[in-house]
Amino acid sequence: MSIYHNLDVHPEPERVLYINETEIADNSLCETNYDDQEQPDNVRVYIPLDLNHNAIIRRMGQIGLRNGYPTERNEFQYVSDMQKIITQLEIYDQVWFVREKNDVDSPEKKHHSLHGKKLVEEMLDILEQWEENSAAECFPYDQIDELEEEYGIVREHHWK
Repeated sequence: MSIYHNLDVHPEPERVLYINETEIADNSLCETNYDDQEQPDNVRVYIPLDLNHNAIIRRMGQIGLRNGYPTERNEFQYVSDMQKIITQLEIYDQVWFVREKNDVDSPEKKHHSLHGKKLVEEMLDILEQWEENSAAECFPYDQIDELEEEYGIVREHHWK
């Protein structure tokens, strides 16, 4: 965790920020199925992706609706889907860190925005709801622990 994406946020983008990381695209906006065909070579498409608090929380809800409660059968799909969400969170957090005019050269190792921390707390609430009904071996425990550690959030858990 704590991947810092190479974002050009200076000057602050007014309308759109282009990120060439198609793996984080919102699957509900576009579904591409190449079947057995060879994927096109050297084609760049910018996919609209709203990175805001409500959109990221909505995407988490879609994961839960699509997969049901976490079990050993769907654990890999949950982890894969959540990795996209966490990447979106990281980008959202980085942009807000700059917008909030935080000191990038501060002695702290971890640089997070207030917006990012607030979003993580809400994400943790959802992950803990999934945990209560989870029959999966590792999900969402690992994600909860990693987010708490990265964002400096302390919560009590019955599995610790």
